Amino acid sequence: MTRLLLDTHLVLWWLNGDPRLPQAVVERVQVPEAEVFVSQASLWEMAIKVSIGRLQVDLPELERQVPLQGFRWLRYLSAKLSACDAVRGNIFNINCFPLMAQ
Repeated sequence: MTRLLLDTHLVLWWLNGDPRLPQAVVERVQVPEAEVFVSQASLWEMAIKVSIGRLQVDLPELERQVPLQGFRWLRYLSAKLSACDAVRGNIFNINCFPLMAQ
């Protein structure tokens, strides 16, 4: 089983059928054995960009579409994680997933 983690741009491009989505990514994602993940951090990043007017996306619809595409949410962000933890460098290690980035 191949595990893939899509970055924020790739998720947006995939869901919107954007021609900037590299064919190599499409091919890797469509392999039957591929287990494709989208990080909740991407959703957080998109929410920030929506709030400052740099992105227009329906976040509830996007959240609904991810599993409909056969992708799984990578829910590694704990409710206990605070901004202070991030500043102190307590970042999660998710090296078991190759990151698919543009």
